[in-house]
Amino acid sequence: MGFYILLPKIIKYNDYFELVYDDSKKITTSKYITENMDKSLCVKNIKTCLDFYIDSNGKILPLNEKKVFFRNDREVIIWGEVEGVIYNCPLYLEIRFDEKIILVDILELPCSQIENNYHRTFLYSIFTNSFIKEGYYSVKLKSLTGKKLSELKFYFKSQNRSENIDVTHYIKFGDYFFRNSYNI
Repeated sequence: MGFYILLPKIIKYNDYFELVYDDSKKITTSKYITENMDKSLCVKNIKTCLDFYIDSNGKILPLNEKKVFFRNDREVIIWGEVEGVIYNCPLYLEIRFDEKIILVDILELPCSQIENNYHRTFLYSIFTNSFIKEGYYSVKLKSLTGKKLSELKFYFKSQNRSENIDVTHYIKFGDYFFRNSYNI
């Protein structure tokens, strides 16, 4: 189906360890941080949408929330809000179809600089041209210890969406967001 599973190389040091994926993504953490993340992390909200926007305060918010996606939708965007991100926080994202894992990836949320709630949002995009089969997809968000933090489902249809939806979203490259507009 065109999906992949990232398997890490684990490099251990005295107090911490590194997870290295495909020699490009490196996450550094420790046993202490990993155990304490489970106590502090709380997923406040997780949604699927076609688009997102950035408000005047720089907060990333979902737009065009959907539970059903079509072949002519360019992507399924998974948007989430997480509280308690005290440390740099690796999260395990798992997508299943027909109870089979089709994609696993690691998201790393940087620790929050604001100490009152340690709030972070994240985006994860799945391009719909990668999907082959119609049906329900399950998305699970877990901590590195395997604790399930949240789960949601969406449906993918192989036909085209009939109504036109104008979509404008921002794609992040490095520290910059670029505007991308298209019509579905």
